[in-house]
Amino acid sequence: MSTKRLFCDNWEFSKNPFGTEYADTLDFIGVDIPHDWLIYDTKNLYETSTGWYRKHFAYTKAEECVSLRFEGVYMDSKVYVNGTLAGEWKYGYSTFEFDITKLLVEGDNLITVRVDHREPNSRWYSGAGIYRNVYLLTRPEHHITDYKIDTAFRGKDGVLDGKVTVTAEVERPEGEPVAGLTLCHRVFDGEKEVARVENACCAFDKSCMPEPVVQEGCVYSVNTDYLLVENPVLWDIDNPKCYTCITELVKDGAVIDTEKTVFGFRKAVFTTDKGFFLNDKHVKLHGCCEHHDLGSLGAAMYKNALKRKLESLRVIGINAIRTSHNMPA
Repeated sequence: MSTKRLFCDNWEFSKNPFGTEYADTLDFIGVDIPHDWLIYDTKNLYETSTGWYRKHFAYTKAEECVSLRFEGVYMDSKVYVNGTLAGEWKYGYSTFEFDITKLLVEGDNLITVRVDHREPNSRWYSGAGIYRNVYLLTRPEHHITDYKIDTAFRGKDGVLDGKVTVTAEVERPEGEPVAGLTLCHRVFDGEKEVARVENACCAFDKSCMPEPVVQEGCVYSVNTDYLLVENPVLWDIDNPKCYTCITELVKDGAVIDTEKTVFGFRKAVFTTDKGFFLNDKHVKLHGCCEHHDLGSLGAAMYKNALKRKLESLRVIGINAIRTSHNMPA
């Protein structure tokens, strides 16, 4: 079964002149992730510099796929595992993930991350460092790699039923048999199951899906299924009704991987002459623009601080947010 472990504690950090290479002799201090090294010197918020992060962790070899996911590193970053480059990422606002399975060893392992920050930059204050969460992900050899849900409505005797489109990308090692692999999708309203579909054909059967993609010794196949929720309760500002979709990857009758998503149904219409309608009700939008940082706290994303900010905005009447030009945390 896939696991997603928060990987933010017991990191060390060293700030250095731009271009400094890694060495054990660098001056490291303990930090917790998320971390923004620029905010500590408010008189030098545009300093060009290189930061090095490192973390030791123990690992026991197993038949599984292991990857590191960084939700945000500003800006140019390179990730090393036991001294070998796992990958690099240039864009500071997007999530990225590297497969590190073949780089791990039995026992102690060392993760090092180089982050280069230089000015001029993308905006007035970007922050610098691993400023969002880091996760260590483990997956079985057969697993779900990508997953999304879309909702729509279908008319039936004057009543709108909710149509749920579930798309799951599944990965398996190239050459592995595909017999016995199926996908099962279920939608729940609280504890009650309200829709289900099981892909009886093999999840990699060419007769029911596009040609699989082969890359780096693995096979990726995309499966799309449809479920129907009868007469769903709509998500609304005053009643944010949500449902849960659980997808299971089944091999020879046993669940080997699962994904869960919380979602809702709503009708949203924008018109040029009358404005915005939510579930056929006119809503006046009172909006603001929020960038990725937390003001004087810097760019490091603290969940409690973001929650407090959103609650404060609601108190003054804000009901719509534009999340700047890039992906929010």
